[in-house]
Amino acid sequence: MKIINYILSFREIPYPIIRSWVIGVVVCLSFLYTQTLGDLNQDGLININDILREVNIIMEIPPLPSDSEQISADLNVDDNIDISDIIIIVDIILGNLESYCTQDQWDIPCENNYSECCYPITSHEFEWEINIFGEGANYFSQLDGAVILNENDIWVAGRVHWPDTTFFLYYNALHFDGEEWEELEIIASTQTIAPLYSFFAFNESNLWLGGARPIHFNGENWIRYDEEFGYPAQLGHISHIWGTGFDNMYFFNSTADVVHWDGEQFTLMETSTGSGDGWIVNPYFIDIWGIDENNIFAFSRRTLGFPVQEYPQVIQHFNGNVWTDYYRFNEYGVTEGEVHPWLCNIWGFGDTLYIMSLPNYDLDLPGGLWKESIQTGEGYYHTHDSVFVDNNIGYLAYGLKGNHPNDILSVGWQGVYAHYNGEDWQLNTEVANFFGMGGIYCKGIAFKDDTVVLYGQLTTSIDNPVFIARGTRIE
Repeated sequence: MKIINYILSFREIPYPIIRSWVIGVVVCLSFLYTQTLGDLNQDGLININDILREVNIIMEIPPLPSDSEQISADLNVDDNIDISDIIIIVDIILGNLESYCTQDQWDIPCENNYSECCYPITSHEFEWEINIFGEGANYFSQLDGAVILNENDIWVAGRVHWPDTTFFLYYNALHFDGEEWEELEIIASTQTIAPLYSFFAFNESNLWLGGARPIHFNGENWIRYDEEFGYPAQLGHISHIWGTGFDNMYFFNSTADVVHWDGEQFTLMETSTGSGDGWIVNPYFIDIWGIDENNIFAFSRRTLGFPVQEYPQVIQHFNGNVWTDYYRFNEYGVTEGEVHPWLCNIWGFGDTLYIMSLPNYDLDLPGGLWKESIQTGEGYYHTHDSVFVDNNIGYLAYGLKGNHPNDILSVGWQGVYAHYNGEDWQLNTEVANFFGMGGIYCKGIAFKDDTVVLYGQLTTSIDNPVFIARGTRIE
């Protein structure tokens, strides 16, 4: 939150000067406004009359303010009615209030305190367009990673087989240009390194793809960085990519190894999960979230790993120098007030880390969405498992993404998702019902601004085609 601080005190300026200044600024300016704050006479308008009444209250000019006037006059809710409240009223009338909030594109003045910035309540409603790829192919297709640059520029990585009965040929990327999806063969499918698993994008001229090796698009050409560039061999495939620029990229491999690229060379990083020898029994990465080069979180586990003593669930943190374990669960024993395993997803915003965990009914451990400050380490369950676990739809733990704290999505394997809009969570089964409940296996989710992409495989067809459900928010 950003608080507006003012230097001048109202008492330092003579009343006639203030009155003439106020009148000169706001004369003939008024508009309809429905909030109580600022509308001292409760006539549905914020205008010069409210400013003059505010001045009279400050100068203690009769009549004394009513209780409702005192509430309406304190626009920054600091228990004082002074020049700062007048300035806010003037900015409301002039339409300058939005300039108070410049942290990011979602900041808006809080309705209950105009001097602070909040995030808007968002719409639960999305309109869906669903596409199916790989029908009639001779082998199973799959989709593994997606990135949204904007509503008209979306990329999905995977393997979409051609409808051919002789050769195992496939596309390894799909691109949406705002009108239609194009199937692309970025690397010839006859090569063993051709399957692609992850995307990361800065803009349309700076894209990274993850297969068995990193692949970079510079706006004109795709460049594969293999052994001749020094990329370590035998690390499985690149399941996730994160970075701050071309010369500071991190590649998270299916062997739970992390490789760093500084623009000139690759370095295998030391972690608690990766060994560098390609032994794929290691847990693999599920989610990555980074703030900057000094704050990166990587969550890894084995999906079918049990017991946790042999297959720990680990959230590692990189501080710019070393990777350390932020959370490591080798057992289920935890106390009240702590996040509980089994961990499923992580996501973050600002200085807050979100962790999705499932309940363990045998040990009477609740799950849900855990919200934690990375500054203090203190956390709590923002929402418990009743929202994310349902006997009919399973659990919503196959993807966790958001735009800000009032715009979060969590999706389950059947395509059922829950959306948090700042007030409540709403369950949606529209995509799942399109295929028939249980007709798809949803692999993941991408979410940016008002566009969301769900992707995965169909389970009701012998050739296992893949689907992309593209949602556009309805305001």
